[in-house]
Amino acid sequence: MRQSGDTEGLSPGHRVMDRFLGNWTATVTLVGESDPGAESLTVRGYETGRLGPGGRWMFQDLFYKLLTNAYESHAVIGFDPATNRYTAVWVDSTEDRISLGEGIWDPQAQSLTFERKSRGPNGEEVVEEVVDRFTSPQR
Repeated sequence: MRQSGDTEGLSPGHRVMDRFLGNWTATVTLVGESDPGAESLTVRGYETGRLGPGGRWMFQDLFYKLLTNAYESHAVIGFDPATNRYTAVWVDSTEDRISLGEGIWDPQAQSLTFERKSRGPNGEEVVEEVVDRFTSPQR
């Protein structure tokens, strides 16, 4: 499915991103950070993934509706062979700030987990866990 640029010199970490390419139905579970005992909320939406420059970067778009509000986010994700970690930058329809993250691929759990950092409305750092988990061999 890889279609953007030359694959020569790409590491296995870069090739993990191939799993994210295409159009997908997304199940998003939101867990409240201010009240850890609160019940989570699950919504369905869709996600697209496509390769960027030289096949070393991936563009990921996520869309869903939460109650009456539409949510949209866009990420640029890459793999850093020097640290063996994924790096990402996100923007979305609910924030006025860019979020940055670093993540790891867990082949046993078939998941890519990021620690995403941004600034809240009061200027304090906000740290979130973002997990992309594959629930079938096709995704």
